[in-house]
Amino acid sequence: MPRAPRAKLEFLSQFTFNLCFENSQAPGYLTEKPFDALISGAVPIYEGDPGVSQWIDPTALIQCSGLNAGEIADYLRQAEQDGTVERVHEEREHLIFVTLDNMIQRIQNFCATNA
Repeated sequence: MPRAPRAKLEFLSQFTFNLCFENSQAPGYLTEKPFDALISGAVPIYEGDPGVSQWIDPTALIQCSGLNAGEIADYLRQAEQDGTVERVHEEREHLIFVTLDNMIQRIQNFCATNA
């Protein structure tokens, strides 16, 4: 792994939660942000692709689209109490539903149908 990504993952691993807000809330617009959080053992606080649950176990992240700050804080407390934090730290990339090969195939299919 190149130096920069390793440093990012090492930095993220210091935290229980990680803000993962996409630049757009569009179907299919999903970046590396929630994946990096999970691989680092941090619970993603996610806002973005409404279909994120096709890629990542929805019980392993906090989807905060449409929530106010108090509601997000309640979800953070709940994640600490219900074992989500420990499960994400222990299971990490096993909470991701797709392999790298599967991701590449999905991207190729997307490009072929939208060319």
